[in-house]
Amino acid sequence: MTMAAMAQLWREGVILDCEVHVDGRCFEAHRLVLVAASAYMKGALAGGLAESATATVTLDGMPAAVFEALLAWCYDGHTTVEEALLPELLQ
Repeated sequence: MTMAAMAQLWREGVILDCEVHVDGRCFEAHRLVLVAASAYMKGALAGGLAESATATVTLDGMPAAVFEALLAWCYDGHTTVEEALLPELLQ
């Protein structure tokens, strides 16, 4: 399966198997995509922590717009973000 196909499934809301709670918002995604894109998510969702059993991760201290941009990058390989959010995105 190509990343374009995974991105299409994500946009359609098909077989989303995890949730990430950020700044009062809930983002649904494919666990496989998040684990492949992030060592942190791999530890949380595939490393035997409580999050791996619930498939739910909560990220504190991150604006939802930053995570939304990161999620788009994970699926599409590119993203658009306001210049003011760049420092937090790069962090």
